[in-house]
Amino acid sequence: IAISRAIEAQLKDNVGLAQNRVHYVPSGVDTDRYRPIEARGRLAELYGLPSGAFTLGVVGQLILRKGHARFCDALLELIAAHPEVQVLCFGQGPLQQELEQQIQKLALTAHVRLAGFRNDLAWLLPELDCIVHPAEREGLGVAVLEALSCRVPVVASAVGGLVDIIEHESTGLLVDLGDDEGLLAALRRMVQDPGLRQRLGEAGRRRVETAFSVGSMTTGNLSIYREVMKRNHGRN
Repeated sequence: IAISRAIEAQLKDNVGLAQNRVHYVPSGVDTDRYRPIEARGRLAELYGLPSGAFTLGVVGQLILRKGHARFCDALLELIAAHPEVQVLCFGQGPLQQELEQQIQKLALTAHVRLAGFRNDLAWLLPELDCIVHPAEREGLGVAVLEALSCRVPVVASAVGGLVDIIEHESTGLLVDLGDDEGLLAALRRMVQDPGLRQRLGEAGRRRVETAFSVGSMTTGNLSIYREVMKRNHGRN
């Protein structure tokens, strides 16, 4: 069972599994738990965000392929034009010290916080104005699904399973890997256009409800189990 079209292709083309042995069933998100919440203020209280802040979130392990370092470089010009931008990076990993040093070197400490691992993200994600997912490789992108389920708009790299989730300009904004100018332009659009954020957030929520719910995942997996059992019925 492949959770994205990218993994499906890899299993068939690179690993060499037979076509009929690989099935695409994306992971699902609990849309009741990850849902829009209108009340705001918890993020500001937890992290001391200034009044009127535009809050960008990054959710993922602090590892190389998640693209944090590239994203931090793009922030310099964005924050110069929009000093109201605040960034919260949720997650932990071996690159924490290196990223802390990069943030200090770029003089971004007043705008970027490494927020660590949180087990209450379902309550925090809805307060974010936008999620950024600058990964270099991604099997699917569950953090992106969770954000969209909370009606939070997303800017993401056009890699791996992320292209299954996001239709560019419809349910989010996709940026080609390595296109730093494109990443900056997408972030600027999100900051400057509340109508765009609302439209993409609402479309993203609908997308998750219809194609990436727990019910859809369960139905897809059960159909494969039943097929295998029927195929092998009577065999020892």
